[in-house]
Order: sequence, then C-alpha cells, then structure tokens
Amino acid sequence: QDTKNVVFLYGELGEEKHVILPIEQAKTGFYEVPVQRIVISESAIDAISLKQLNPEQADERRFYVATGGQPGGKQVAFLQEILNRNPQAQLVIAQDGDNAGLRFAVNYLALDHPSENPEMKIKPYLTYSSPTNQQTKKTEENTENQESVGTNRLNLELRYPLALGARKAQELNEGFIKDLVEDMNLFVKRYSTDLNDKEKKINEFQRETMLDENMKYMITRTIIHFPNDTKLLTKALNRISDEIEKRQEQKLFQIVRPTRQQKDLNDVLRERNGQALPPSHNLKLPAPPTIKPYQEIQKSKQEEIKNAESQGFGQGKNKIGF
Repeated sequence: QDTKNVVFLYGELGEEKHVILPIEQAKTGFYEVPVQRIVISESAIDAISLKQLNPEQADERRFYVATGGQPGGKQVAFLQEILNRNPQAQLVIAQDGDNAGLRFAVNYLALDHPSENPEMKIKPYLTYSSPTNQQTKKTEENTENQESVGTNRLNLELRYPLALGARKAQELNEGFIKDLVEDMNLFVKRYSTDLNDKEKKINEFQRETMLDENMKYMITRTIIHFPNDTKLLTKALNRISDEIEKRQEQKLFQIVRPTRQQKDLNDVLRERNGQALPPSHNLKLPAPPTIKPYQEIQKSKQEEIKNAESQGFGQGKNKIGF
C-alpha cells in the first residue's frame, strides 16, 4: 500500500499468518529463490493446466511464464533474463500442438542457456511464409494437403569447437544438416509425385562455413525451406532438440508437445476432468534433471578419462610383472 509505505505478506491458503514490513526493508530483506524448471507456454490457462496435469514433485520449484500468443522481442529478452538468473534450471517448452506452436518451440531452442557450452551452440530460427494464390487454389481442390500450405524457412547455425579438430567439426555440423534434410525429404511423396516440384520438397540454400573471430569454434550456417506440415515441423523440432542434448550432454530443454488432436494443455486437462497425468502419458514430466555448468561436465569427463588411462596402465604393468 503506497499510501502507508508498507508491504503486506500473506502465508499459504488456510493459514492466518501475515507480515507487514516497510517497503525499504522489504526491498533488501528478500531474495529470489532459484528454481529447477522454467515453464513457458502460450497462455496463462495453459500454464495453470500444465501445473495441474504435472504437479511439482517434492522440493521442486518452478517459474511459469505465458506470452499470450506469439512472443515479442521484449518477451524473449525477459525470458533470457529469467534463464540467466537460474543457470541450474531446465527450460520446459510447453506450446500448443498446432503448426504455430511447433514454430514457437523451435525458436525457444535458440535461447542461450547459461549452463551450455557456447562453442557447441545450435541456434535455429524458424519463420513462415503464407502460400501464393496458386498454392491456395490447389489446397482448396485437395483438402488433404491443407497442412502443407505455405513454406517454413529454417535459419540454422551450428557451432563446434576447433580444439576437437577442424575436420571433425565440419563433418559433424554438415553431417547433421545432411541427415536432417534427407530425413525430412522422406515425406516428399506426401505432397507431390513430381520430385522436381521445388515447392513440395525440402531445399537447402546458402550453406556457409566460417571460424569465429577468436578462432575457437567453427560455424556452419544454412537456410532450409520446407512445406508447412505438422509432421515436418515435428521432425525438425525433435531432431534439433535431440542434437542439442547430445552435444551439451544434458537435457537443458524439455519439450512438452500436445498432439494436433489434443490441441493444447487446457484441452487435455478438460478431457481428464482435472486429474493429473498417469506416468505413461506422453505429456508427463519426468523428475527435474540436475543441470550443471558445462565446465563441470568437461572436468568430470577429463577425470574419467584420466582414471581409465591410469587403471589401464596399472593392469598392463601387472601383466608385465607377472
């Protein structure tokens, strides 16, 4: 209450506890408690629904964020600030099951997690172009192709440290792009029997490879165009998130993705009559992982290699002595 220059603090529901403090004392007397998970959803009702479907486990703390639709630049910056304040937290990307939700999910993977290895960074940026009049006419004639209307443009940047070898860096970066394009092109026949129809294929443009200014890592950039289809978007999301986990050696991001039939988390909650999810459900969150700074992971790996080498040397020495 500004008029009284005080802050009122109340306890949990059902409790009679409350505290009244001067504003200046409240400013310096409280600190932000770190969280294990940051949950980002499209709407407030979806965030509340996820909480009810996936109640917090013992000693788990979460930070819920809703963007109210497509996130703006300031919202993304605010999300990055929240991540920076919680380097030990996993980012849970809980978007709707439609194509727009899938694009939002892909783009959130580009956020800089403070515990990630920046030399292993993967940065996707996905945009959508609406269909031409000719494409719209074709879609109206064939309603089965509705999901393929329009084009997605994926700007993809992959980094790999030069300390592990320039040739290896180039092979791994370009190998991932090749596998992604080939995997997505398996669905080409769904759109057209004409393999020369570029509007219906997955096409790669403008691939380039360079070194960062400090000569620490190799950067591979490419642009991939593909039809606006749910399966292709899902494929891109899954392949990119799996590659991030593989390179970072920990699950910094968790995808909670309702199917197109489930639509959003609030629909799922209504279908379950407000009940929490069973352990086997596709939207069930596992226990929160222990997120470590990448330097700690690298140090643990080096110690494991050193111990393995010393044990091997010891065994060899024993054999020689025998």
